[in-house]
Amino acid sequence: MASVSFEHVTKRYRPSSAAVNDLSLEIRDGEFVVLVGPSGCGKTTTLRLLAGLEQADEGVIRIGGRVVNDVPPRDRDIAMVFQTYALYPHMSAFDNMAFGLKMRGVPADEIRNKVAAVAGMLGISECLQRRPRELSGGERQRVALGRASVREPAVLLLDEPLSNLDASLRHETRVNLQRLHRQLGTTFVYVTHDQVEAMTLADRIAVLKEGVLQQCAAPIDLYDRPANMYVARFIGSPRMNLVPVTVDGVTASGSGIRLDLPRAPGIANAVLGFRPEDLTDRPLDPDTAPRVRMQVDLTVELGAERYVYGKVGGADLVARTHPHVPVRPGDAVTLFVNRRGLHLFDAATERTIL
Repeated sequence: MASVSFEHVTKRYRPSSAAVNDLSLEIRDGEFVVLVGPSGCGKTTTLRLLAGLEQADEGVIRIGGRVVNDVPPRDRDIAMVFQTYALYPHMSAFDNMAFGLKMRGVPADEIRNKVAAVAGMLGISECLQRRPRELSGGERQRVALGRASVREPAVLLLDEPLSNLDASLRHETRVNLQRLHRQLGTTFVYVTHDQVEAMTLADRIAVLKEGVLQQCAAPIDLYDRPANMYVARFIGSPRMNLVPVTVDGVTASGSGIRLDLPRAPGIANAVLGFRPEDLTDRPLDPDTAPRVRMQVDLTVELGAERYVYGKVGGADLVARTHPHVPVRPGDAVTLFVNRRGLHLFDAATERTIL
C-alpha cells in the first residue's frame, strides 16, 4: 500500500499539444480514486505514466514518497488490469492467478493460500480449475483482477476493466471490486469514461478535460458543487440543465425562466444550472418555488421515476416527475424550480460563481 502523487506532470506526443498538461494530484494511501473523462482527455495516459509504460516530459511522479520517473515498471510495486482480460488461454484460472507469484519464487503453499483467499473475495473459488474459454466474461475479468491482486501490490491500476461486460455483469463486478478494495486496503487508481461507474466506485473522482485536471473531489461534492460547467455537464445522468440568463441585481431571467438568486453575483451574463430533480412537479416549497411552463417532447419511464424532456422558452430541459402523474408528449405542464439546487456559472469563463 502506498500513496501516489503527480507534481506538475506533463506528457506530450506532439509539440503543439499535451496529452497530460501540468497535472498535480495527490492520492492517499489506500484510497480508491477514479480518473474520468471522455476519450482523449488523458486519463489512460496518466495511468500509463504511473505504471512506467510512458515517460513524463516534465514533472515528478511519486509512489509511497519515492520518485519513480526513472524506475522501470517491474520495480514500481504496481499491478495493472487492462480492458481486455489478457489471460493465458492454455492455463487454468488458478495458474493464471498464480503465474506472477511463481515467477517470483514464492513457495507453493503460500501461493495456494493467497490464490484461495483472493478467489474467495471475488467469488470464483469454484472456477479455479477451468480454463478461460470455459469461463463467462465476468468470471474472466475477476480472474484478471485476482491475478493482479494476489501479488499484493502497493498500487493497483485498472484501465476500463468493465467496459467489455454487459450491464448485469458490470454491476456484479463493481460490487466485487468494492469488496476487494475494502478487504485488501490497496490504493486503487481506476480509469473509466462512465461517470455512473465512477460515482458508484470512487472515494474521490478526478475529472479530466484535454489533459487538464478540472476538479478532484468526493462524488457527492462533484455532483453538488461542480467547479465549472464542464464538470456540471459530465457528472450526473441525465445532465444538468443549463440555461443562458441575464442577471440584473439578484434577478436572473432567460428562456421563459425568471427567478431571484440568493445574492447578487456581480455579472450580467451567466448560465443558470439545475439538475432534473430540481425541475419537478413536486417542489419542496410550492409557495416560493418559481414556476415554468414546459412543452413536453418526450417522456422516459423508469418505474420509480419519470424523466420528461421538453422546451421551456427556447431551452431544451429535462425534468423529473412522479411516475403516476399523467404526462404525454405534446402536453404543456407546469413545473417548479427548487431553489436549493441552483448553480450559476460565468458565461465567459464557465467557472462556478454561485
